[in-house]
Amino acid sequence: MGKKQSLRFVLPVEDSWRELCRNLKLSDLGAAALNATLIEAERGCRDLGKNVPLSEIKRSLKVLDRLLSNAHRGLQRSDIQQALVTLEMNGAISFLLSRGAGAHIHGKTAPSALDHDRLLNDRTPEVMLYLLDQMRRPIANWLTIAALNKGGNQPKSDRQLLLLLLARDSNEIIGVGPSGTPNGPFHQLCSWVLKACGISNKGLEDAIKRCLKKYKDWLDWAQLPSAEHIVGRLSEAEISAIPDGPEAELT
Repeated sequence: MGKKQSLRFVLPVEDSWRELCRNLKLSDLGAAALNATLIEAERGCRDLGKNVPLSEIKRSLKVLDRLLSNAHRGLQRSDIQQALVTLEMNGAISFLLSRGAGAHIHGKTAPSALDHDRLLNDRTPEVMLYLLDQMRRPIANWLTIAALNKGGNQPKSDRQLLLLLLARDSNEIIGVGPSGTPNGPFHQLCSWVLKACGISNKGLEDAIKRCLKKYKDWLDWAQLPSAEHIVGRLSEAEISAIPDGPEAELT
């Protein structure tokens, strides 16, 4: 009896990977592109398994970003800054910062931990502002990317996500774009990859057609740059513009 297949994604083992590349006749560049796609699929499928709706993540991060933004504005008030200067922190704030971060704040390279603490001793408001900036940046970056998602359906299963990523990267992997042609190059790509990743091929032809038809908006969104390439933070108007409505369910 052959290996039982499921709907949960696993990265191919070494033998399956070699067989996959051989059966698809992949070039070195194609194999590298497929490997990158599968690594992204593994991460995406792991996130799908957490079963947290994207709308809830958006809503929660918007709330957190607003809280951090309010604290940031509060720390710029002169009365709060004057009050903080009177406090003795006993090195508690500087303990949270590397010497490199300290140098960014006070403009000097501290030769020792003691000097590091002393240079930051009278800069409590600046240190707190710096910490808030660093905490808020990855949240704001994620929200920047999320704001570009105009509400296209997202995949709800490992197989759907894998098909979508293969459709997105088909040109880089096999040199041709995705199509619903039965037994065509893209169909063969999906068939061999699903098998190697332990996912069922049952109904694959129809699944590919549904993928290419139903998820076009999602595929367009998936090709946006990752958050690590976005610099800066959202304005309050941009954050408010992010829809809070529930994500549309698949049918």
